[in-house]
Amino acid sequence: FEESSSSTPKRNNLETTLELGCGTGAATIFIANTLKDSEEHVTVPCRHFVTDINERAIEVALGTAAENGVELEEAIQCDLASKLLPRLAGQVDVLIFNPPYVVTPDDEVGSNGIEAAWAGGLHGRRGWIVLC
Repeated sequence: FEESSSSTPKRNNLETTLELGCGTGAATIFIANTLKDSEEHVTVPCRHFVTDINERAIEVALGTAAENGVELEEAIQCDLASKLLPRLAGQVDVLIFNPPYVVTPDDEVGSNGIEAAWAGGLHGRRGWIVLC
């Protein structure tokens, strides 16, 4: 974004966002709606991708997007960006990742239960270490 004289940021060639572990999709929806307000001179609309390991989170993110008038390019159930890496390598302009960070037993990390939403493992950084 560039600063402009109005309160809405001016967009500079922002074409792709990707949210890892999207949960409700709120962060992507916020960015998408912010970009909508600045699209008057944009010829290529921004594509928004979201992923989550939890199938229910994908369903909720799709519902959140629909309720807010945001079109998601794709919502994929996968670990981090595993199913998108070949296609989006080098093309993501904004990466959103708010990994689980609560200190928990390592066996809760990546589980199918609700605890996976906050389980960060022994030091609370398992999601960060995997991404780095």
